[in-house]
Amino acid sequence: MSSVRLDLGSAVLRVADERGLRSHRPVRAAPPIHRGRVVDETELMASLARLVHRAPRGRVVLAVPAGAPRDGWEESIETTRAAVGARGVQTVPAPVAAVRGTGWARAGIVVDLGAELTEVSWAELNGFYVGASLPWGVRDVRAALIAHLLEHRRVMVTDDDLRDGWTDGVVVARGAEDGSRRRIRLHPDDLDAVLGPRAEEVRGLVAFLERLRPGTEAPPAHLVVGGGALLGDLRRRLLDHRTQQWVVPPDPAGRVLAGLGAR
Repeated sequence: MSSVRLDLGSAVLRVADERGLRSHRPVRAAPPIHRGRVVDETELMASLARLVHRAPRGRVVLAVPAGAPRDGWEESIETTRAAVGARGVQTVPAPVAAVRGTGWARAGIVVDLGAELTEVSWAELNGFYVGASLPWGVRDVRAALIAHLLEHRRVMVTDDDLRDGWTDGVVVARGAEDGSRRRIRLHPDDLDAVLGPRAEEVRGLVAFLERLRPGTEAPPAHLVVGGGALLGDLRRRLLDHRTQQWVVPPDPAGRVLAGLGAR
């Protein structure tokens, strides 16, 4: 029997099976997964039905977020199994899958910049990992930047306005007082005000994991995955590039899914 691999993110659900790779972006205002936890089992079932053709299968290989307790996912695991018609479910920690998906032969420190979570982990190919999930992601950064621009520069921008415009990017905004449209340039200070505390959190966790080096004395590789890995200005402000060489693999948002099929 065939198997199906699933990476269930807050913004995008990804699947790989005998029909290839596909993704589904929930269109509801409240998606079925929020901050790494399933909050709507019924909507998850409906989303999986749109994404995966139900057929008899041997198993589901499912990525589980770093720091997610197994007992918090038990019901969701069963929902996933039933939705795709599988006999069983194998869970793989997302940071372990990310390291496997790069083809590396050594342990790595993985920073996963997702829509609603930032996960910082030590992960090894044998399945061992230790890490933490920070309760914010790219969506939160954008929301904080929108609030900052309104308060300090008296302009209004939307989430879509910021998708391609970060530091030194030019975006179209509206004046807070008169509503007039104008082009503004985002300055480094704008992002530093929003990302400073978050960068301290991420860098502190990375430094802790580098000192810990569980199970090995070899220096780890440094990997950035998730959709936020494509935002260069976000990466540069969250991570220390002076003393660490961070690798952004091809298709960083799909590395976890690729690693679910690695051996």
